[in-house]
Amino acid sequence: MTVYKTHLAIGHNEAEIVFLNRLAQENSAFVEVGVHVGGLAHIMLQVAEADPDFRYLGIDHNEQVLNRHIKTSIDFRPNTQIWIADAWSYATRLRVSEWMIATDGTCVIYCDGGDKPKELILYEGMARPGDILMVHDYGTYEGGDEFPSKAEISPEQAALALQGKGFVRYEPSWLPTQGIRIAAWRK
Repeated sequence: MTVYKTHLAIGHNEAEIVFLNRLAQENSAFVEVGVHVGGLAHIMLQVAEADPDFRYLGIDHNEQVLNRHIKTSIDFRPNTQIWIADAWSYATRLRVSEWMIATDGTCVIYCDGGDKPKELILYEGMARPGDILMVHDYGTYEGGDEFPSKAEISPEQAALALQGKGFVRYEPSWLPTQGIRIAAWRK
């Protein structure tokens, strides 16, 4: 497995970058809710360049923050896109669902926008059997040197959002047990 990196600001540590790379390379498509500057989008662009069958879709409402070179590079490739849209709107979610239906193979849905509990609730219904639903800034940490930001979704919030929806926690054996602020579930 190749670990692609980025020179852009990215709110992920090294272990999380490895995790995201591996999931992208093991699945057919990746939907990122909350692109922000585009650091993860840059990594997904590299995955798409190495694998022309891989598809990436990023969604963010704030074009002003997004790195223009990443947006141009993403839009240049036929298998990668960034939509400037309200990720919570019904119309956008319908478009995402159609985009996923057109994808052969499994998708990763990565919730990393401004309201993780809401995104988990809004996007869990799009996951098909085999797809992976993920959320960043997950846990009970309070910030500090290792994790300067605080958790934005607790295990209790995630459990409540996914209760009875057919998801099973996805914790592959190769995943480090510490330093990961990402949680994943497979449908």
